[in-house]
Amino acid sequence: MNQTEIYLDLIHDLKLIPDCYIINSSGQIHPFLYGGACDFGLKLKTNTPVIGYTKQLLFGALKKIKDNLEIYGVYYEKLLVGYAIPKSKKKYYYISIGNNISLETAKKVFLSIDLNLISILKQSLNSFNINV
Repeated sequence: MNQTEIYLDLIHDLKLIPDCYIINSSGQIHPFLYGGACDFGLKLKTNTPVIGYTKQLLFGALKKIKDNLEIYGVYYEKLLVGYAIPKSKKKYYYISIGNNISLETAKKVFLSIDLNLISILKQSLNSFNINV
């Protein structure tokens, strides 16, 4: 996985270990059911949960789920591998597990955060200058 080493380098000097990592990479919503978030989670060398998210559905099919009209399940055949969490009327965040977390818990965690933080982080990263 090409992003794993980048993510590991970014967190290398963190003073605190987060309760959970939410990274912009596929987890089980991947043709091999093993995306970058899974790879990152396995290489962390901690038991910290990892949730992967993307803004485009790269794999799987959306199906309505009974308990929520706004959130769709992402399925591979009959296997629930992720969720489509509404971002706006027609756009979604597609989440799936990376490691050390259940899909239901990942959904609860993702729904509990302020999703505007993702946009703020993206803007900050886009404006970040690397002086080499």
